[in-house]
Parts: sequence; C-alpha cells; structure tokens
Amino acid sequence: MDISSIVLAKTKSGQNEIHARRFELDRRSRNLLLLIDGKTPARNLLAQFSRCGFSMSHLQGLIHLGLIEVHVDIEFSEEKSINKVVNADTEVVKTNPDRVVEINCFLNKTAKDLMGFFAALTFQQKVSLVADFKDYDKLREPLLDAVCKCKGPVVAKSIGDEFERLLKLT
Repeated sequence: MDISSIVLAKTKSGQNEIHARRFELDRRSRNLLLLIDGKTPARNLLAQFSRCGFSMSHLQGLIHLGLIEVHVDIEFSEEKSINKVVNADTEVVKTNPDRVVEINCFLNKTAKDLMGFFAALTFQQKVSLVADFKDYDKLREPLLDAVCKCKGPVVAKSIGDEFERLLKLT
C-alpha cells in the first residue's frame, strides 16, 4: 500500500505521546504527530509541509512506533469521490486534485512567508480543512487581513489578485 494514498490517525499511544512525551520525538516528528487529524490525506500533509522538513521517513517512523495508523485508504474509500453536490439543483463541481494542491501550496507558502508564526500556523490548519472550492472563498478575507496587517495593503492586493487567478482556473 502506498502510504501517500491514505489518511492517518493518531492511535491511543499517539494521543498519549502528545501529553506525556515518552518517546522524546525529534521536533519534526512531534509536529507532524500534532498535525495528523484523521481527515487530511498523508500526501497533502507532505505536500503542504515539505518545506518545513517533513518527509515520508517521519511518517514511517511514527507508524513504526505505533503512534499513528491507517485510518482510511483513499484508494478503496467511498470518500474518494471527487464529485460533490453543491446545491439542490444537483450542480456538480468536479474537483481537480492538482489544482487543489496548487492552491493549498500557494496559501501555505503565503502564510509561511508573509504572516507571523502563530497566524500562519492557524491559517495553515484552516487550509488543511478545506472540503470544496467554496471553502476557499471563506479563507480569502482572513488571508488578506493577516497579510495586510503584516506586510501592508499593496502586498495584500497582489496576494489577493494571485489567489483570485488561481480560483478562476478551477
């Protein structure tokens, strides 16, 4: 089974490790353990946070220690369907996974580069919970507000324009 095609969840031991710190995990492994939520596919976690130094070996180490486990195999899950019903008229939005990764990478890189640490971390968590393209619209205002506070309105406008361009391509 390809580990990048699965959703991982913390085991009881993993939940205990967050509080007890018995395994004395390195910083990256511990941070990755904190990010594993049982909802986000492993490939998305690695794509979003690879710039932070997370790699497949960190995931494999956490699995080996019994701190995380396979929660859902995307390959065989009914949740794999990328068609989502948007309203009662059965308007169907076909999600392009490559576009989602591109938008998520843009948002996470923007957060990392242009926001303060805690604002960026909070924003990146919101990005990881996006379910469809309407959720991206909900992120527009918090993104631009945070960038405007940290870098000013000119930078916020250029980020807003780029974000709008990415959303129009979907």
